[in-house]
Amino acid sequence: MEQRQLLQNSFPVVIEQPVLWGKDKNIHKAENYKALVDSPTGNVFSIVTNDYKIIRHEEAIEFMDNELAKTSDLGRYEAITYLPNNGARLVREYNFPERTVNIVKKDLVHPKIILYNSYDQFFSLTILLGAVRLVCKNGLVTGKIFFRMKRKHTCPIKEINIRKNLSVAMENFNLQTEIWKHWSQKPLPRKSFFKVMDVMSLSQQKADTVLDRLNSQSTGKDKDGFPIITIWNFFNILTAHITHETASINQRVVMESRLRKAIVNFQNI
Repeated sequence: MEQRQLLQNSFPVVIEQPVLWGKDKNIHKAENYKALVDSPTGNVFSIVTNDYKIIRHEEAIEFMDNELAKTSDLGRYEAITYLPNNGARLVREYNFPERTVNIVKKDLVHPKIILYNSYDQFFSLTILLGAVRLVCKNGLVTGKIFFRMKRKHTCPIKEINIRKNLSVAMENFNLQTEIWKHWSQKPLPRKSFFKVMDVMSLSQQKADTVLDRLNSQSTGKDKDGFPIITIWNFFNILTAHITHETASINQRVVMESRLRKAIVNFQNI
């Protein structure tokens, strides 16, 4: 397996501390609650109930790496890790270049697993299987996720079994690539374009940028003056925007969620 290594000291050192309330001499301990604190900085990540179990980022990564090491279906991987919000959140992406599929000529995709975790309760421990387009390294999202496993931090990580789900997940990935091939042959309907853009809720400036790219990549205009472009190309204009032009990894996660909802408008085309 190949991966980009992380320095151990890049992770926050999370400790549990009691939650106190009151003023001056009237200080009381909050029953049934505790604080998750970054020890070196004193930064409070969140206030949680006492039954909340810390799943450390290092622990989540070690678990995922070990599970993948026992799985031969996906082949070798390359991994990159993000620690946004001062390390409160973990986003780790595993790419599998040996499972590359050709959508159209010289337009390749391969599967990607994304591991999420957090100390500020923004993410539960979540594992998703998605895909990457190799032309410009867009992160592709789908309406129906190939594989999703989500666990609250009250469940021990050792009780999670993902290996038995990965073969089914890869079958779903292969089915999705057939849908993408279909999209590469289908023109984008005007009605679907506006429905998708409505769900994406882009600013006017960003919406104008998407429309400019739609026009520049089109092969002409239809009788109503709408750009002639395939659903696949429009889809990749949006994923390129999300992958390369969002301000932060947090915003990217939000935009990917919107796109996942938006592309239901491509069904039955």
